Amino acid sequence: MTDLNDADTTALVVTNSVLEGEDLLEILETQGIGPARHVRDFETALREIACSGDRLKLLIFGLNTRADEAAVLLAAVDPAKTALLLIDDSPHLSSSDGAGFVARPFTTEDVIAALTQVCLST
Repeated sequence: MTDLNDADTTALVVTNSVLEGEDLLEILETQGIGPARHVRDFETALREIACSGDRLKLLIFGLNTRADEAAVLLAAVDPAKTALLLIDDSPHLSSSDGAGFVARPFTTEDVIAALTQVCLST
């Protein structure tokens, strides 16, 4: 991943797994989505969301965290401005909230289909 200023980020991948994060960054790049960053913890994700402001167009969330932390993180995103793609199910959201979903283990095709669902694929 290219080292970018936090404010340049338009897509944020939040997952504990380095491999999963790198795979998702590669998929986003091939779809022309970005610049994208991968973070692996709750505090860094909140900071990235705040620094990105209105430029954040996509949040991919697959962090293994407590439900209250997940709710805080997801509440920090404006769904009118930022598409949301969840990895595995979330008891707090449904597809009617406009979120896309992929389940582990997922394929590149699964992610692209979910990005298309949230109107982000090129």
